[in-house]
Amino acid sequence: MLEQKYLTFIKVAQLGSYTKAAKQLFISQPAVSQQLTSLENELGVKLFTYHNRQLKLTCEGEKLLTYVQSLKVQTDKFVTNLHHPSSLQTSLTIATTMSLANEITPNIIAKIQANNTFTKLNCKIANTKLCLESVQAGKVDFALIEGNFPKEKFSSHIITEEKFIPVCSPLLGLNAKQTYRFSDLLDYPIIYREEGSGSYNIFKTILASRNITPSDFKFNYQVGSPTAIKALLLKGLGISFIYQTVAKQELATKQLIPLKIENLNITHPIYLVYSKNSYFAKDYLNILGL
Repeated sequence: MLEQKYLTFIKVAQLGSYTKAAKQLFISQPAVSQQLTSLENELGVKLFTYHNRQLKLTCEGEKLLTYVQSLKVQTDKFVTNLHHPSSLQTSLTIATTMSLANEITPNIIAKIQANNTFTKLNCKIANTKLCLESVQAGKVDFALIEGNFPKEKFSSHIITEEKFIPVCSPLLGLNAKQTYRFSDLLDYPIIYREEGSGSYNIFKTILASRNITPSDFKFNYQVGSPTAIKALLLKGLGISFIYQTVAKQELATKQLIPLKIENLNITHPIYLVYSKNSYFAKDYLNILGL
C-alpha cells in the first residue's frame, strides 16, 4: 500500500493546489505542506515549483507521478481482486478510440470472447486523450489507441499497423489514379477530427512537416465523430485523412476514393496501452494472444 504522503502528492499534482487537495483529503493545508516537504526531503528532490503563480510539477515530480499513479492503480486492483476474486476474473473494462470502434475493436472483442474467461465486458469509446486518462485513473484495464501518446508514462504493445490515407468522394472531382502534390489539396475543403483525438495528432504532424495549417485550406471543418466525417465525405464536401479500415466498405464500393499524394505513405501502429510496468501486463497480452 502507498504511504499517505504519496497519496497526498498525487492529489496535489492532479488538482494543482495545496488548498483544494486539503479539502478533498479532509486535512489541513499545513498538513499537506508538511507531508510534501517530508517526501521531498526523503527523496532529495524538489517535486513542485511555482510558475506565474501556478503550481507546477518539476521534471522529477512528473517522473514520480507517473510511477506512483501506476502503482496506485495496480495496488487498488490487486487488493480488490483479493477481496472479490471471482467477479474480477470474469469482468474486463477496456477503452477504445472512436476511429477504431467500428472496424478494429470488434476484432479485439472477438479475441477476448474466444479467450472464454470473461462473461462481462465494458467497452468505453472516447478520443485518445480521454482513453489515456482512463488508463491513468485505473478506470479501465487497458486501452486501444491509434494516436501518439507519451510512451514514458505508459506501457504498450503494438497490435497491428494501419494505413492512414487521404480520401474523398468522386463527387469532389479528384481522380484516384492521378498523383497530386500536397499543395493541390489546399484548393479543397479539409475535414478533420477534434483536438485530443489520435487522428488529429497524426493529421497535425503531417501538415506541420509541410509547414501547413488547416487554415491554409479553402475551408476547414473540425468534426468530433468519424461517422459524421464519413457522412460529409460521401456528400462530396471535402477531403479527410483517415485510417483505411475506417472507410473499408466505402472504398470497396468506390463511394470514396483514396488519393495519391507525392511523398506521402503513412502507416501507423495501433497500440494496446496499459499502466506503466503493470503487474497485470502478461494477463492483458495473453487475453489477446500477443
